[in-house]
Amino acid sequence: NSFCTLLAGDEATLLQNNMRGPIAVLLGAVLLATWAPAADALRVLCQGGQPPYADENYTPGATRQCDGLFAEMFYTIAERMGLEYTMDVLHTAEIDQFLTVNATGGSDYDMAIAFHTVNPERLRVMDFSVTIYQTDYKIALLPEFRQERTSLVESVVRDSVLYLFSVIAFVAAVTAIFVFVFESIAWEPTDLRECPLWQRVFWAMEQGLEATINGGTCGDFRHPVSRFIRTMAGLIGLVYLVGIFGAVITAQLTTSALNAGTPTVGDLRGKRIASESRSLHPYLESPLIGIIVDTVPDVEIYSRSFYNRSTPTLDKGFVGPSATVDYLHRTRNGEAQGFVVTEPFTATGSLDLKAFPFSRAANRTSFAAFNFHAQHMREDGELAALVAKWVPPVAPAAATDFPTPSDWYVALSVICALGFGGIFLVSLGIGAYDAVKARAAGGDADAADAAAPVLEYKGKQLADLTPVQVAMLDAAVAALAKSQSTATASANRTVCGLPFEGTPKDEQ
Repeated sequence: NSFCTLLAGDEATLLQNNMRGPIAVLLGAVLLATWAPAADALRVLCQGGQPPYADENYTPGATRQCDGLFAEMFYTIAERMGLEYTMDVLHTAEIDQFLTVNATGGSDYDMAIAFHTVNPERLRVMDFSVTIYQTDYKIALLPEFRQERTSLVESVVRDSVLYLFSVIAFVAAVTAIFVFVFESIAWEPTDLRECPLWQRVFWAMEQGLEATINGGTCGDFRHPVSRFIRTMAGLIGLVYLVGIFGAVITAQLTTSALNAGTPTVGDLRGKRIASESRSLHPYLESPLIGIIVDTVPDVEIYSRSFYNRSTPTLDKGFVGPSATVDYLHRTRNGEAQGFVVTEPFTATGSLDLKAFPFSRAANRTSFAAFNFHAQHMREDGELAALVAKWVPPVAPAAATDFPTPSDWYVALSVICALGFGGIFLVSLGIGAYDAVKARAAGGDADAADAAAPVLEYKGKQLADLTPVQVAMLDAAVAALAKSQSTATASANRTVCGLPFEGTPKDEQ
């Protein structure tokens, strides 16, 4: 009662009057110290699930502290302000909905630890801290955009030669099979029929290839089928050359447009890109860019399947803030797997300005103090140091040449290599077989040639005559012998014991 009387002033003594002021000030300080923190504690909502800006691993409803670039900046400012706060964690997809509903007043939270783009539409429903972060965007691409360093000519030759060999091998094999089948039902020389089957097969292949190459002038192969095969081979080769060289050169010219090894947004026309930010869609899908955008709920979740190559419907890449793409590219080991990151770009031609969103129902004193410290962190370079800490830069992969990584190309190359190697070995084997056979028969042939008489005519030897020619020569020799015997008989005639050179009639 005396204490209340002291404060009320009733029946107050001089001492009591002198102490009333200091006691009131002390009591006010106690009340302020007791109740003010509870009244002024900032209600903070933390954005989870978007590293490196916010915690990647969290449990909604259970996790009460965030981790990441934005969170560390908030903790630094809160410590300098001596700020009391409470914190809840929500997923990225829930942040926009919460801020839109609660920024009009009477909200459950005063601010969010999430950097949002400052634009006129959002400014109508919420406040923002000072713009303390500037971001651009990058696109992560599949490994086929990682290329080897080589010249245009080298690339064309490399990507074309094996294709050309494969076409030649295919045409030669089809021709050989066709000719072998054709020869199996056609007339064959007697000596060929006596050969083993494998020799007849190689003979048919050899003659078929010879007929295809030399124009079919050989007597046994002068047939329209040979000309037809050559014509088809020429047409197939022409179509092949136009197609493969056109495709390879186009690919290499596209590579040359990749700005000295780093893909740009302009190089991705017609590619399918995943994105969770609808604000980027008009820019990416504009006629200037021409990218096909597929919306995903969360780029961070999508990137896991992307780097695991388990995204069959989204076949090219994803777009996100540069820091996000760099962070995911590094943590998902994208560089070692051959994935590529494009150059940074901005959707509007200027830097994207980010800030902490504040509810308009938040304490304005805390809002002003927060802006003061955030501004100084940006100007003093502390924010840049935090960015470097949480988001180490990722060097773009070199892209100066398009390889051909498809399985069928590799298989075809192996088949071609084995096929050409087999043809070489078979040709070598046939040559070796002929050489050994000729050497074995060489001694007998030389002995037979030495024992056999050699016919000469005017100083020239006559050998290797056909049966018809031998018969003609035999007939000529017989006629000559008969003529010589008649002349001899006439020369030996006498009349009355004297030589007579007249005709038989005269003799008679």
